[in-house]
Amino acid sequence: YETIEQVAPDLFEKIRELVKAGKWNITGGWFLQPDCLMPCGETFVRLISVGKKYFQEKFGVTTNVALNFDSFGHSLGLVQILAKNGYIGYLICRPNKSSKFSYPGRFFKWTAPDGSEVLVSQSDSYSSFLGEAAVKIAKEAKGESIWMLGAEDGKECKGAEDIDYSLWGVGNHGGGPSRKDLKDISQLQIENTQIIHSTPDALFSENLNVSGTVNTSLITVNPGCYSSMAKVKQAYRRAENNYYAIEKMLTFAELSGISEDAADLKFAEKQLLLTTFHDVLPGTCVEAAEREALDTIAVCNKITTEHRTSLLLKLTMSQECAKEGEFPVFVFNYMPYPITTPIEVEFTLANQNWDESIYYEPHVFADEVEVPCQTVKENSTINLDWRKRVVFEGSLQPLCVTRFTIKVVAVPRLPKQTALPANIQQILQNNGLLNGRATLELYDDTADPWGMSQEELTAMGKNPTPFTEAPSEKIQQFFATGEALSAERVIEDGPVFMGLEGVYTHENTTAVLQYKLYKKQPFIDIKAIVEFGDKNKLLRLKFPLPDKWKNARPYGDGPFICEEKPDCEISFQKWLGVKNEAEEIYTVINNGVYGGKIEDGAIHITLLRGAGYCFHPVYDKPLYPQDRYLPRIDSGKYVYEFRLYVGSQENVCKQAALFNQQPYAINVFPTGGTLSPTPKIRIEGDVILETVKPADDGGYIFRIYNPACSKKQFTLAVEQQKIAVTAVQNEVVSIQYNHGGFTVYHDRMPV
Repeated sequence: YETIEQVAPDLFEKIRELVKAGKWNITGGWFLQPDCLMPCGETFVRLISVGKKYFQEKFGVTTNVALNFDSFGHSLGLVQILAKNGYIGYLICRPNKSSKFSYPGRFFKWTAPDGSEVLVSQSDSYSSFLGEAAVKIAKEAKGESIWMLGAEDGKECKGAEDIDYSLWGVGNHGGGPSRKDLKDISQLQIENTQIIHSTPDALFSENLNVSGTVNTSLITVNPGCYSSMAKVKQAYRRAENNYYAIEKMLTFAELSGISEDAADLKFAEKQLLLTTFHDVLPGTCVEAAEREALDTIAVCNKITTEHRTSLLLKLTMSQECAKEGEFPVFVFNYMPYPITTPIEVEFTLANQNWDESIYYEPHVFADEVEVPCQTVKENSTINLDWRKRVVFEGSLQPLCVTRFTIKVVAVPRLPKQTALPANIQQILQNNGLLNGRATLELYDDTADPWGMSQEELTAMGKNPTPFTEAPSEKIQQFFATGEALSAERVIEDGPVFMGLEGVYTHENTTAVLQYKLYKKQPFIDIKAIVEFGDKNKLLRLKFPLPDKWKNARPYGDGPFICEEKPDCEISFQKWLGVKNEAEEIYTVINNGVYGGKIEDGAIHITLLRGAGYCFHPVYDKPLYPQDRYLPRIDSGKYVYEFRLYVGSQENVCKQAALFNQQPYAINVFPTGGTLSPTPKIRIEGDVILETVKPADDGGYIFRIYNPACSKKQFTLAVEQQKIAVTAVQNEVVSIQYNHGGFTVYHDRMPV
């Protein structure tokens, strides 16, 4: 609609007149039809709010039935989002009969743990062939089964309901009517049946036969798509994390009296929402669309990172100047509670050190008290004592800037310590959090990026073969070094963490796994760097579970939901793990992966698939031509980051939120002043601040999520005001703060 308004205003005015006349119906009301598993909960709220505002402003219309015909599954977290955004009904097509999901009936209640519910109907088919709409309608009126695009599928029928519907229209996802179809429908007669043109809103206002309740996510469909087109998925997660982090930073700055023209964030928000489209984020589009998606996400990231730099400089420039020999470091914590966490930051010495007899050793101080610090390899590679990168354990104020000071001391230069051979398996077994090292496995796979076959619904990939330690000559070639190296080494060791590195290879792919074993933190961080060169293959990273966790049940997160996962390839968001009888969770947290499974006493994270661009199965026809070169999607270099952690469900979610919005640290020199930022927002309690943003009607909106399976009380403090709120299990509470007062919404999600 918005595009028509911009490029064909006369046509747009005709549509507006038809809407006024009741001859054109606005359906759904969302910004677009997104993937309904991978975006975070707040993104779904924005998809709805941006769409609803537009249709209300341009057409004076608000709908109460949402529809996502072609999305590949629907998260249980959507129930609460739909209900609290004014929807009574939800119309879907997937999963269908072939997707191994059983519906209780044509119309059923979908209920969420917080008590929200919405009425849902699933149709096997969302369109019709040109000129054959009446044929399809007649068949569906008898309860005959129709395949997704409108053809017969030969499945067993259940019979039609007393009040039922048929979706028709030419095109993908349904589409426009043809004159022939309209004429044929007008002449269609079915015994004992009244046929009318209707709308989703009118359908769901009828006295429908509701046949049961579903209290799980509506999955699984096309499991391969949750690991296809990894570049888009990683870039999207970064953009999503950045966008909601910047909204938090902007709110803190405004409450601190610092202004920022952030009008372009609305444009950035639309770029983020555009990328959620259900054939883009899942990675089932053509190569040109992949490039455009990455360009779109890059626009969003550029806008948000520029605001991050601008805001942090405004928050620091008017602080007290650094003393001679000091390097100030400012760290912004996006979490609304104090944390102590490893922080990495780089700075440059005042002058290049060409003296081979001394080395400048950094020390980090917080209010004149030295904190544990470790010098590690800097990002640049210049063999000179000049640029420094340090890791230190920093205690940060809640949702605020915390200042640290680095001082350097000249010490005698010692011979440079090279990486030492190590047995990573033994070191990790002694650590206790991992039952040995993580391993990589390569599976036989198809070139279909969706993973549409019945076999793939049960298991993605087959015949796994493990990677092995790379031989010395392979490492020399891969590293482009002149030295013989062992496959596994200690590359860093100091007061903050021990760094391990292993190099592994199989067929045409080589991977480096790096571990950070922290001395004082309850988690392990793992980085996987993969140079992937295999076609029609699938790559997984396998984390072996300690023995006491091997019989625990699969568990993971989604948009505003934590839930038990099925025993197959599944989608999740920030973490996948297992939950034991004591309700503790052993989890792998990530910042850009969405697919994996729990199997054979291990957590398997699906990293890459060597599938093709839009290699779409059509019955038994060949999947793709055999007489020419066709590129595969995910060849090349990829970097993944993970965190292994054990804790309660709420603490796992808090750790995942921190891992995805890690503190932002920079070395910058203030120009002088008396500004000393103090926390303006603080939350006490095991809940997640999904976002805080300026409210449309004044003040600020806080979206706070209780990820626990039980009722939780939390306290929100803003400036000098405070309010205590109770949230039931998995509930999202919206709170508006305006002129020193609070309004709490349990049944709405205002923006």
